[in-house]
Amino acid sequence: MNRVFGIPNFWLTVMKRKDILAELITEDDEGALQYLEDIKSCRLDDSGGFMLEFSFSCTPYFKNSKLEKKYKIDRDGPVLIKARGCVIRDEIIPYAVSWFTGQFTDKELFVKYIKMTK
Repeated sequence: MNRVFGIPNFWLTVMKRKDILAELITEDDEGALQYLEDIKSCRLDDSGGFMLEFSFSCTPYFKNSKLEKKYKIDRDGPVLIKARGCVIRDEIIPYAVSWFTGQFTDKELFVKYIKMTK
């Protein structure tokens, strides 16, 4: 008997129900996001920078089981993201994706520079 842990496609469903995220998700992204199992965040340092860690089950798209994206915050840097009182400035550092041959070689999942306003 196979046991299912968690809710299938939980994170994809959550992201698609938030307008601010849903507009950024493409059909290609949806395929890979079906394998997303968990998202964790942690602070990088005292400046307010943080990292998001995305954990995936085995996917046919890329070899990584985890992808990270770091956000550095500098109060005087250029505004990269502004949404609901949160302003991210300075730099967004994406994590290298190790694609399987022939999978999205012209795209970078989770490596989009997002510029949003209220």
